[in-house]
Amino acid sequence: MHRSYYRSLLLGMLLGSLAWQPLAFAEAVTLPLEVSSPGVQHSVELPYVWDDGWFHTGAYTYNHGLARVAGALMSTVYLQGQYQELTALFRDLGCEMDTLADYHYAAVEPETPDKSGYSFCTKSIVVDGRPAALVMVVIRGTSGRQEWLSNANIADSTQTKQEYHEGFAKSAAMIAQDLEAYVNRWGLQQPTTRFLITGHSRGAAVANLLAAFLDRGSYAVGAKATCPELVPEHIYAYTFATPNSCSDLAERTAFRYKNIFNIVNPEDVVPQLPFIKGSWGYGSFGTTYMLPTANNLRGDLERYAKLVEHMQTPFAELTLGRHYTPVPGSEWLARDVKGLQWMAVGSVEAFYGRSRPVNHQGFVRILSGLPEEDDKRDEMYYGGMLKVLARWFPKERAGFEDMHAPATYNAWILSGEPKSIYLHGTPSLVRIVLPPMANSETATRMNRIRVAMGQPAPALPFDLELRIPGGEVVMRLHNGMPEKGWEQSAYPVKNDGQVVSFSVPEEGELEARIFAKDNVKLQVSLGLEANKENGVDALADPLVDKEVVLVKGQQQILRIHNRALKKVSSEAKPATAAAAKQS
Repeated sequence: MHRSYYRSLLLGMLLGSLAWQPLAFAEAVTLPLEVSSPGVQHSVELPYVWDDGWFHTGAYTYNHGLARVAGALMSTVYLQGQYQELTALFRDLGCEMDTLADYHYAAVEPETPDKSGYSFCTKSIVVDGRPAALVMVVIRGTSGRQEWLSNANIADSTQTKQEYHEGFAKSAAMIAQDLEAYVNRWGLQQPTTRFLITGHSRGAAVANLLAAFLDRGSYAVGAKATCPELVPEHIYAYTFATPNSCSDLAERTAFRYKNIFNIVNPEDVVPQLPFIKGSWGYGSFGTTYMLPTANNLRGDLERYAKLVEHMQTPFAELTLGRHYTPVPGSEWLARDVKGLQWMAVGSVEAFYGRSRPVNHQGFVRILSGLPEEDDKRDEMYYGGMLKVLARWFPKERAGFEDMHAPATYNAWILSGEPKSIYLHGTPSLVRIVLPPMANSETATRMNRIRVAMGQPAPALPFDLELRIPGGEVVMRLHNGMPEKGWEQSAYPVKNDGQVVSFSVPEEGELEARIFAKDNVKLQVSLGLEANKENGVDALADPLVDKEVVLVKGQQQILRIHNRALKKVSSEAKPATAAAAKQS
């Protein structure tokens, strides 16, 4: 019989035998892990914490310890095709080495033009006193010309904007197919199986898509749920320097994908591509955590200098003594890349034409001149477009190398806790205030108590619908409560009977449609939420304060964008959001 049959049998016997034994919770342990970084001559031993208890909590809660381990994996995978460091790291993590499977690390594979290198390995863990399997899925970033050309495959087959970046989606589909075969081979298709999915750069975009497909309960791109064994609460995804991969804003912001955490350096050009704004409109599934920059700290250079000083220690260890060099001027390059869309590229369709200064044909010509495979050991930093940028801007070479390097991301997350190293920007807080009522303070207090106890929120003289650019509805509030299907919207609305409030992310845009069920005068204000990461309290006075008069049977449309609140129109429309769906 085939060797894999015996491996499957052995792992199945191991997990099966453990299943009948009463097991105590595993305690956190410190593991000396050998971590490698692209371009560094040696692996470096650093202390990492591992705790099976992490998996008692669902994947929707960010876990900094798990993010650190994911960072070690996404960095070390770059050497797997040549020096097998990832194999050693899996072994140090306590994985069952018979379960290790490597895929597509060859520099060139003519039959798989949109490939990525990736590895699977399984670790036996204890969750709630019982054994479970944790499948680690580690996806390598770009290595060599073939994968760079795949990065440029935005939409080669149609030459028009698609739902997914074509090259990334094809790679994610390959991995999903192999992952389904892998879990079947080892008999792991069961609701207790956990998945840890990670990657850097190209690997991050592919990991982001793969996790999203699994969240839908399917191993196939865009397919409906077919595998009840895939439980989103058991899919832990941590990506680093994540390029954008999905153009469907309503889909990628859905609550189900909030188990995907994307860690991004705002100085890094790569997460700005494909373009986020305008007719492109690409983004990532899940939640993005921003690393600190001087600009994000609102010019607090003293605090930024202290944070950089703390991250220099792990950075020097990971790079054998190098000094971290941020890009001069902070995010100037990343901002200029955004501007490039308007000045030189245009739409996706224009990118595939020949009329624009920057077009797909020219980009492919540049990439075709790159070596077939990057030599990670002999170069100070791995190859590709960053070498091209370094040639164009030689004074900023070190900054270009560091802004995107796995060592930079690892050093930041090793240097501190989430509250100190992640800066989320300052969301806008929109408050819709009803006219004062008799004993309003007491009534409001009682309403808050009722809501806290799980009772229905108070009814309102209006219904509310929130939409994102393009018109996609992301939240509906009817009779003071979220309509069925919107209870876990990515844009939650609070209602205490006197004030209805919701948040708009920094640089985000929302359209609020207020459907009047009665004549009423509202006060609508926009201010800044408390931003404790940046040391800034919420502003006492709102930035915008408008009076909105509702007429029964009509709707008022408000648009919130870039700290502005604009009254768009007043229209005769059905008085309820539910009725509006029929219009």
